[in-house]
Amino acid sequence: MSYTSKMFMIFLMVTSFFAMQSCGSGEGKEKEPDGNHNAKGGELEKADALRESENYTQAREIYTEMIRLDSSNKSAYTGRAICILKTQGLPDYSQALIDLNRAIELGSSEKYNNRSDASEFRGIDHYYRGQYFYALASLPESIDDFTRCIELKYKTSECYVQRGIGRISNHEDIANGIEDFSKALEIEPGNHVALTNRGYYRSLMGDNRLALKDFDAAIANRPDDLESILNRGYTKINMDDQAGAIADFDLCLKINPAYTKAMKYKGVSLMKMETYGQAIALFDKVLAADPQDQKSFYYRGTSKIYHGDIPGGCSDLVSAIAMGNTDGVRLAEQYCKK
Repeated sequence: MSYTSKMFMIFLMVTSFFAMQSCGSGEGKEKEPDGNHNAKGGELEKADALRESENYTQAREIYTEMIRLDSSNKSAYTGRAICILKTQGLPDYSQALIDLNRAIELGSSEKYNNRSDASEFRGIDHYYRGQYFYALASLPESIDDFTRCIELKYKTSECYVQRGIGRISNHEDIANGIEDFSKALEIEPGNHVALTNRGYYRSLMGDNRLALKDFDAAIANRPDDLESILNRGYTKINMDDQAGAIADFDLCLKINPAYTKAMKYKGVSLMKMETYGQAIALFDKVLAADPQDQKSFYYRGTSKIYHGDIPGGCSDLVSAIAMGNTDGVRLAEQYCKK
């Protein structure tokens, strides 16, 4: 399988802040505006209906025949590209980029300027090309396409979210990423992906109180969202609200008793509360599930040392350091020298 194919297999399976489906804005399966009016009611309508019913192979065949008959059929290029991008397991997805480039070229013609749906007609191609570029980590190109979507007012809220994520991924431009998430929320206050991402990066920047508001809103929308509950708990750790943090981690474990991230961070809260025995028991469970979790070796080693088990703690710190974690170097120098 080619590199491009592998990247798109990952891309198509991701259900995060920037999956190919809408972010809950009501902008679901879009129908490509008709750029070839003589085809309406015929093959284009048939292909669009097949695509909307997720019958991508048959739809793609019809779009391909339409392009063979008329190489200026902008809507057929767009439809075929979407079918390619939404089909899992293809050996190569590069034809989608070729089709989207052609659709953008055709759609930029002045003859379409007076269309009532001109923004949607043009924006859909930039939207999917932006997703294509993001999947291949071509972030500047992806950002440019989502910017164009915003200018065209096509899926504006979702494109702000995806541009924000791209900006942060590209140059760790967290401030502008947060600004994009905020703009998305001005348009669509309940945008879950914007809320969770803004909360996460606000917390990362130390804006913990604002982060909590975002996580509270996200969890109110989706009470079983483990990642939001976990991140709210972790934010409370940073605010030294260990009891509140533990309540969130316990909520995670009520939803999913095998959720080791919640076990680990509950252990961190217990460690900070100097309840070392209980913390060690949780780190034991995490490491039983994932023996390569270097952070948990560091946390357990620290807990053991302060709990009086110097040899056991040093053993864990040595393991963490050997795996590449340097958090415990100073503690190891203090307690573990022979």
